[in-house]
Amino acid sequence: MKPLLILCVHGLGATGQNTWGQFHRLIDEDDSLGPLADVKFFGFKTSKTRWSLLPSSRKQKVSDLAKGLRTEIDERYRDYASIVLVGHSMGGLVIRQYLVSRSKKK
Repeated sequence: MKPLLILCVHGLGATGQNTWGQFHRLIDEDDSLGPLADVKFFGFKTSKTRWSLLPSSRKQKVSDLAKGLRTEIDERYRDYASIVLVGHSMGGLVIRQYLVSRSKKK
């Protein structure tokens, strides 16, 4: 395990792979960052339909996704010395909610 984790969070209607593509390869091949960092994806199910048209029972709340992100970090990635969160679109909102909830619990 490397000391740094770069955790990427995709946006609405996407996956980690189709959003971030070969980003992990670019990091791995970088002489200064590659030896230090692992790149992982945090994923969640989304629909490609318009968010506002989904029935309320099927909508995922950003706060619930942020709780899932917190669980994943706390359980799966707790041994990393540092974590960099990178978000695209809705992924940025999930990260922001995660950071807000963490700051309130301290």
